[in-house]
Amino acid sequence: MLSSHLQSKRVFFIFGMLLLFAITVFAAWQEQIALVLGGGLALFGGLYLYKRPELATLVFVVVFYSNAAVLAYQFHGVPQVVAAAVPLVLGLPLLYYLFVQRQGLVFDRVLLLMFVYLLSLILATLAAKDVVLGLNEIGNFVAEGIVLYFLIVNVIRNLTTLHRVFWSLLFVCSLLGALTIFQELTNTYDKNYWGFAQRKKTIDFEELDYEEYSGAKRAEGPVGEQNRYAQIMVVVLPLALYLFMVERTPRRKWLALAGAGLTLSGVLLTFSRGTFLAIGLVFFLIMCLGYIRPRHALAGGLALALAVAIALPDYVTRIVGLLDVAKLQTASSDTRSLDGSLRGRFAQNLAALHVFADYPLVGVGPAHFSKFYVLPYGNAIGTKYLRGARRAHNMYLEQAANTGMIGFFAFMAIVIFLLWRLWRARQHFRWHQPGLANLATAFWLSIICYLATAIFLHLSYQRYYWFLLALAGAALQILSKTVAQKTEVASAIPAETAPAAAPEPSPESLI
Repeated sequence: MLSSHLQSKRVFFIFGMLLLFAITVFAAWQEQIALVLGGGLALFGGLYLYKRPELATLVFVVVFYSNAAVLAYQFHGVPQVVAAAVPLVLGLPLLYYLFVQRQGLVFDRVLLLMFVYLLSLILATLAAKDVVLGLNEIGNFVAEGIVLYFLIVNVIRNLTTLHRVFWSLLFVCSLLGALTIFQELTNTYDKNYWGFAQRKKTIDFEELDYEEYSGAKRAEGPVGEQNRYAQIMVVVLPLALYLFMVERTPRRKWLALAGAGLTLSGVLLTFSRGTFLAIGLVFFLIMCLGYIRPRHALAGGLALALAVAIALPDYVTRIVGLLDVAKLQTASSDTRSLDGSLRGRFAQNLAALHVFADYPLVGVGPAHFSKFYVLPYGNAIGTKYLRGARRAHNMYLEQAANTGMIGFFAFMAIVIFLLWRLWRARQHFRWHQPGLANLATAFWLSIICYLATAIFLHLSYQRYYWFLLALAGAALQILSKTVAQKTEVASAIPAETAPAAAPEPSPESLI
């Protein structure tokens, strides 16, 4: 069996190297220097990844989450086809599992629910004004949702790899947070540090009120948007805390804690109000789950609030400004003195709600609300005059407006099903394998954190959302294997010698 695996691996490696060599030769013939260099690097990389296919997964995670491929195209002249080909690196570990390890493909129930949501998008597109626009949105979901989810759950198949993925994510977020802090301390806002620490150079008059604070501009990270940068960073915090709990050596524990601190600092420098509220919610849930005593939670919360008040006093003013939402009234003269971004978002969200009320079944079509409906509906609200295509600043309202009840319930069924399975896994492993219970809890908190920020944000950069769900799906597959292995071992023990124990749920019922 071992010789068969080695032979399959050797054949797979030789075929891949020949293919890369052919691509490199073709690129040289076409005088595509960038492709030649890329092909050469891929050849050398392939020689190394031949011995460690798992490394390809970690490389993808770092490049993907740091947005490095997009930045290479936007800022450094890398051809778009090269940047778009980054997910192909996952083909190496996938083929390794299929042809060397002789393991089958993974298709879980979440993937099935994603196909149901795809059908709802198709249905909404058929009834929409612009079919091409709807098809483009469907294509984005297939590429950044279904394909990405399928690849991730198929290349992360054991707890060791999953832990290394966590460390890779924490490395990326720590580096981004450190760059943001350095940029803030040195006031080098004119430098974007290869695109990983972007700041706005032009004024968006729709968001004019809160672009700058006491001379400091809001951090935008590698994605070029403040709130989105905060969102993709904050969901890593529960995973960092999980690493702090499960790592055995003090050095690794302190590294996890330091990474969480750098990540949190990067989040705070975005001045994102919604993300700050999400942090408070997760902190409260951690206390309710018993990980922190109430008095320690209170002390920690007060310490964080005090640190923010001292270091970023304008952030406090911005958060307190959320109370002005209660003062927003249609066509009221008092609203003109309130925060412009609040007035605009109130109009956009209420417009989405009205559109949903008018088109309740299948909605107006994917991506149609921002292009065709936000201006007539939003300007009728009267809190702020809207210009251009503006999306609803609420993922749930925008989904309802674009896809109606059918699409909204199909979309929410995906994440609710995942949360339910994670909670079941937590309850199952809570007493006899607390480390695995903590793994399920960490993902549960991360997804809750994303959903909390989605109250204030639409689903742009959707690849990060589906990537998070894919990691959770991979974790559930790993937990399912643990249950299956334990059940198999228990069944192998003779009945007269086996200790009495509660019946184990089947892997299918867990996952």
